[in-house]
Amino acid sequence: MNEEEFYVAGPFQFVIPYYVTVPLTSSRRTTLEPPRTSPRTVQQVFTERYPYYPCHVFHSLLTTQPCRLTLSRRSRGECDNVHPNSLSPDTLVHPSDTLLFQQHYHELPVLASVRPLRIIDFFNGLIVLDKPQSVPIHPCGKYHKNTVEYFLKRGDYVVADQATAKGATAEFLKAVFRERVRPCHRLDKGTSGILLLASTQAVAGHMNRLFEDKGEDERSPLIQKTYLALVHGRVQKAPLGETFCVDYAIYAVPGRNSEFWCGGQEDDSKKDRKPACTYVKVIWIGTQESMVECKPVTGRTHQIRVHLAFLGHPIVGDDLYGKSTWKATLPKVSGDSAVLLDPLCVECARPWEEAEVRLAMQLSHSCPMLCLHAWRYTIEGITTEAPIPAWVPSGVSINLYESRPFCV
Repeated sequence: MNEEEFYVAGPFQFVIPYYVTVPLTSSRRTTLEPPRTSPRTVQQVFTERYPYYPCHVFHSLLTTQPCRLTLSRRSRGECDNVHPNSLSPDTLVHPSDTLLFQQHYHELPVLASVRPLRIIDFFNGLIVLDKPQSVPIHPCGKYHKNTVEYFLKRGDYVVADQATAKGATAEFLKAVFRERVRPCHRLDKGTSGILLLASTQAVAGHMNRLFEDKGEDERSPLIQKTYLALVHGRVQKAPLGETFCVDYAIYAVPGRNSEFWCGGQEDDSKKDRKPACTYVKVIWIGTQESMVECKPVTGRTHQIRVHLAFLGHPIVGDDLYGKSTWKATLPKVSGDSAVLLDPLCVECARPWEEAEVRLAMQLSHSCPMLCLHAWRYTIEGITTEAPIPAWVPSGVSINLYESRPFCV
C-alpha cells in the first residue's frame, strides 16, 4: 500500500493532489448537442470547461514545462501532436481535433478515522462492512481515492474474528475485492453503518431481487432495515417507545440537483412523486434533541432524511434538509469571487470551487457530521448489527440484538 497517497491534517484525511488527463474535446456528443462545425480557439475550449479559472492561470498552463495542454490533429485517419511551443491561446481547435488537459486533481477530505475500514460479519455470501461517516462508496464528484471502493481494493481494512470464522479470510477477501466491489444498496456519504457487499455476481443478483420483492405484505419487506437518527427538537408525534408511520410520497424538487421533498398538493411539477413509507419510534427525548429508530419500508433516495425534516425534526448535521444555524453563513461562490487559491497545493494556482469552500467553512465551524446510522439489517431471517455510533447520547437505551465488541 502506498501511504504517501494520503496525509492527515487535524481530524481529516486528505489525498495528495495528483495529475489526471481530462479531455476537453470529444467526438462523442449527446443527441441534445448540435454537432460543432466551426473551429474554436484553445482559450475558448478551456474557458467553456473551466469558467471559474482566472485568465492568468490559463496562460500559465501554456508556459509551464512540461506543457499541461496537448493538442492532437487528425488528418487522413492519423493523429499528430502539435508541438507545445506552437500552442497559444489563439490556436484553433477543429471539431476533429483532441485537446487534453493535465489537471492537478484535488479531492475533498474525509474524516481521518475512516481507515482502516471494518468488516464485521459474513454470511450467505454477504460481506458486512461498518461504513464510516464522510466517505462515499463509489468514485463520484471530487472523490476518487477517498472512497470505500478504493480502500477495499488496496486492502485498507480489518476483519472481525466472527467474520473470519465464517469464511471471510484474508485470501478470500483479497480475491473478491481484486475482481470487483459489489455494494448491494446505496448509503449516503454522510451516513454510517451497515453496508452489504456481495462476494459474487450471483449473490448480487439474489440481493437485488430481495430488495425489489416486497413479499405478500407490501409493508413487510424481505429485507428489514433499522436506522438510528439524532434529530433536532423534541419529537411529540407519539409517546416515548411508540411507533408511528410516515407515508408521504417523495418527489424530486424541480430545478434542484439531488434534492427531494414530500407532502404538499399534487401539481404538474410533482408528477414523479413516488410512494414512500417509514416507521419511526422515539427512543429518547432530550432538552433540544431526540433519538429515533427508523425502519424504511421503501427505499427512496434520502427517504429518512426527507421524512424527518418534513415532520419538523431534521437530522443533526444534515446540511441539505436541516436548519442548522451555520448553513446560512456558508458563502455562495461565483466566478468573480472564486479567487482564493488552494493553500494545500504548491504546484498550481487553482481557485477553490464552491463545494470546497462550503466544506472548508463547515469544518471551520466545527459542525457535526450527519447523525444517521444504518444500525441493523435482517436478511431472510438472519440479523446483523453495526456498532453503536459515538454520537448517541449517553444514557440512551438501545435494544441490542447481539451485544458484542469488535475484535480482530
